[in-house]
Amino acid sequence: MKSNVLMLVSIILGVIIGLITGFIPYPTLSLIGTLKWGYPFYWLSKALSPSATIKIEWTSLVLDILIWVLISFLLTNLAKIIIKKSKNK
Repeated sequence: MKSNVLMLVSIILGVIIGLITGFIPYPTLSLIGTLKWGYPFYWLSKALSPSATIKIEWTSLVLDILIWVLISFLLTNLAKIIIKKSKNK
């Protein structure tokens, strides 16, 4: 695959994985009375109040997505190298 395609796949995977982490509870010990979601940074939070709304931490969401794009890019390049070596045998 070309590098442009790998980068596009990595970006798409990073965004998808970053958004899926919104379903993973973030373990917090500092603030009692709030629920948080996201990994490795929490980017969704909600107070334990019936009328509370969910708050999106945009900076943390962007950082989350960037980390997952980087991980996806590394893994897709690793897969490309492994496939190329297995074809050369």
